Amino acid sequence: LGWTRTYRKGQESSSSNNWYNGKTYQAKWQGNYQVCDFDKIILGFDYLRERGEGFWAPTYTPKATANTKGYYIENVFTPADNLFLAVSFRTEDHSQFNKHNTLSVSGSYLITQTDTKIKSSFGQGFKAPSLYQLYSPSYGNSGLNPEESESYDLGFEQNIGKKFSLGSTYFHTKIKNAIDWVSTGFWVGEYRNIGKSRIYGIENFIKYLVNKSTSLTISYTHMDTKKISDGT
Repeated sequence: LGWTRTYRKGQESSSSNNWYNGKTYQAKWQGNYQVCDFDKIILGFDYLRERGEGFWAPTYTPKATANTKGYYIENVFTPADNLFLAVSFRTEDHSQFNKHNTLSVSGSYLITQTDTKIKSSFGQGFKAPSLYQLYSPSYGNSGLNPEESESYDLGFEQNIGKKFSLGSTYFHTKIKNAIDWVSTGFWVGEYRNIGKSRIYGIENFIKYLVNKSTSLTISYTHMDTKKISDGT
């Protein structure tokens, strides 16, 4: 169970006083069921309720609410000590944006002869705009659509002796209806769907185990992002 409160306070003057008060209520449950030695099923449910209200002189935005219910199931399959597979399905029911289904698949394989792990995954995403993005009296846009995405990655991890390990992963994400804040003037703007975007890059690391309780890691990520509509 969880509860959060976010209170945003802006300039205080007779002409530009503004604030936004948001609350969330959360409940989650997860159950793990071991079907056999090499197969496990994970079931889960989560619930999120948002409430928010705001004021930007002289406009008051009354309280708004949104509810999200999510149900998911995942099958974790390890038919051999060096092979791992997982498939998951999630359906999300939003009070304003209806139902959306997403799927993800991931796997890894350990080449025991060289102590090399090869890994890959594919996943879909859905993200409804928050109440602040929808109804904030200063920046909100009630016409926003949810973000949808597809991502995949492919990488490896290599152990070198007992002290060194290194790895590299390529990732690629496509986003539809990406939400971003767009300036329309000096200190003026709103959240908008900026269209399709894509993100890709590569993550790398080198790790050295000094002793049982200390390790040193160097990591480097190169990321390239672009808004498809205008190339920025």
